[in-house]
Amino acid sequence: MKSKYERDESYRTRFIAANPPKNGKYRCVYCGRRVLKNKMQVDHVIAVNRVKKNWLYRLCVPNGINDLDNLVPACPKCNRRKGDKGGLWAIRGHYWKICLPIYTALRLLVAAAILFLILGLTGISPFDTWLVDLILLPTKMVAG
Repeated sequence: MKSKYERDESYRTRFIAANPPKNGKYRCVYCGRRVLKNKMQVDHVIAVNRVKKNWLYRLCVPNGINDLDNLVPACPKCNRRKGDKGGLWAIRGHYWKICLPIYTALRLLVAAAILFLILGLTGISPFDTWLVDLILLPTKMVAG
């Protein structure tokens, strides 16, 4: 019999049965990308290797490493990047309902700020609005 701190063969099947995809896709809890069911990877938020190496991580998964509370959908890119890391990855994995909207909003805000900054610096008049002024205000203050 396997220990509750070892990966079992059925965790992916149990995760999919408990969390059917919406419109055939899952949303990666780390980046927000929509992923097809056959491309989605089930990630252990608290990594199996971490639990095996450090007994303190076992306190984070009292029901075992393959418990549904420790499993989340991830895109292949994020799952590779996370690997067996902990820290912020574990926080993002467990509290994704809070973290993902904040992370997505910040990414969009930064992209919009860069776009408006570029357009504002090139002198394109339709984009010379209060928003560009708001974004450029810190640079205007430094330029004096």
